[in-house]
Amino acid sequence: MRMRNVKLVYLMRDLHFKVMQFPSLSPKLLFTVVSMGVFLVASCFTQAAAVTVTWNGAGGANQSWVDAGNPNWSSNVTPVGNDVVFDSATAQVGTTVNNIVNSSLTINSLTYRNSGSTINYQNTQINSGVTLTVSDNFFAGSDTGGQRNGVTLSGLGSLVVNGTIFSVGGTQVTGQTVGSGSTVDMSGLANFTANLGTAGNFYVGRGQNYPTYTTSLRLAANSEITTGNLHVGSEMMSVQTALTLFLGNTTNTIKADNIYIGSANPGGSARGSGVLQFNGSSGTVSLDSATLAQGGGQPLCGAW
Repeated sequence: MRMRNVKLVYLMRDLHFKVMQFPSLSPKLLFTVVSMGVFLVASCFTQAAAVTVTWNGAGGANQSWVDAGNPNWSSNVTPVGNDVVFDSATAQVGTTVNNIVNSSLTINSLTYRNSGSTINYQNTQINSGVTLTVSDNFFAGSDTGGQRNGVTLSGLGSLVVNGTIFSVGGTQVTGQTVGSGSTVDMSGLANFTANLGTAGNFYVGRGQNYPTYTTSLRLAANSEITTGNLHVGSEMMSVQTALTLFLGNTTNTIKADNIYIGSANPGGSARGSGVLQFNGSSGTVSLDSATLAQGGGQPLCGAW
């Protein structure tokens, strides 16, 4: 439900201003009323509900997210404020950039569903000084079991996710145990921030049920993750496929109430396999967690 705000401003006969605010009115209104002796302005506005827009690349050599007429998006609808999807129709074999965030903007959600029996890529570049803000969730994977997809995010810009779920691999379907493999590489991106809140879940592998389809996430050079739960190769894992979170090459800050690495699924009948390591020979990490657990929920020992 989107927030709606109503504000009434009126000028009394003694020339004093008074402001009244009312919550959550449903009509979409914008009107002005003028009466004798009293000036009344009433405005009621509501943000339009998000719609799904899919990248179709119809702009040809123009790979910009933001451009006059929105030629690269389905029905020429702007991505701003909407649910953005990249699917298999415009995926490619290699990792050459095929879509460019050329201006700072906020979208509702971001989904990469360019999946198939062989891995194909969607490659997003965020230009220098540009911030792509996702106000809801991020998902890379497939709702169909046995699928694979690849995603790269690069550039000197920033990706900020402010929802409650960041999920790489697996499925968006609640309770589904058949998953998919996904490779998301942000190592060429300058900055990444996930603000998922205390109720948030950050997944690397979810519903993974295919031993040959690995899932990995490589973080941006400078990355900060704030979440209630960080899962690496946990939740509904039923095979020993290693699922890996690669830390960024510069600074990494992880603030999570609980960190689960290869821990048992919710029913406790199977264990996953998770790896947390640096992407290269450099980088630092700061961990702030109440619980740091490995397979079976046992305390994770080691030097950090």
